[in-house]
Amino acid sequence: MSAIGIFRKPSVICLTAGRRCSGADCVLVLYLRERGLAGEPRPVLMESGEDIAERRAVVKSNPRLSAKELCEIFDHRQIPVPKRWKDAGIEWWSKAYHQSRFRGRVHDLISKDRTRVNK
Repeated sequence: MSAIGIFRKPSVICLTAGRRCSGADCVLVLYLRERGLAGEPRPVLMESGEDIAERRAVVKSNPRLSAKELCEIFDHRQIPVPKRWKDAGIEWWSKAYHQSRFRGRVHDLISKDRTRVNK
């Protein structure tokens, strides 16, 4: 039996013998836990579906606006930033856009939203 592990924060996904297994019974996770290299999985913080839908609606209705302008609209409509960004001290889209660490993330998120609304 071969195990191919694909690591993703905060948990591990493993393909074991051609099937997708849950983290609890995963051979790789059990192996790593035995050696003290993996802890218990933590819950993943997710945005609410309503927030995502509202953000995508703004992106869809304003296809020609830049990411900076979309961030200003998100702030005006009080669409929350992703929870992980809040943990890093980012409360507003405009603030995220003006910080070099987050600007790429803003562009990626808006690009993905544009792709999804155009399908």
